Amino acid sequence: MRSGEFLPGFQIVGLRGWDDFILRDKSGRIYSVPPVPIELQYLKPFSLSGFAVVLEPAERFKGKIKWYTKPVFGGDPNFGENMTWIIHDKHAQLVRWWNSLYRSVANTKKL
Repeated sequence: MRSGEFLPGFQIVGLRGWDDFILRDKSGRIYSVPPVPIELQYLKPFSLSGFAVVLEPAERFKGKIKWYTKPVFGGDPNFGENMTWIIHDKHAQLVRWWNSLYRSVANTKKL
């Protein structure tokens, strides 16, 4: 997924805690933002210093991202039935779908 389709001028450079995106703007400043809703108002400055940790990959999670099955409406941020591991392409698809739903609901409220 390209962050530019929701936040023009930003590039996804990583994940923070398997949840939030880490973004870089055109000036090189670093931010974090939740994937849903991915909106400018939720950008928070973020520092990559201290993140030079080397992790050993676990085969069962290779190529996958943690996803909350109910991320917007009444989801539970704890592990359990609300969490699953999905492949990158599916993650991008779900982020797009949930953000489209979020924008649709937000636009309805403005009317």
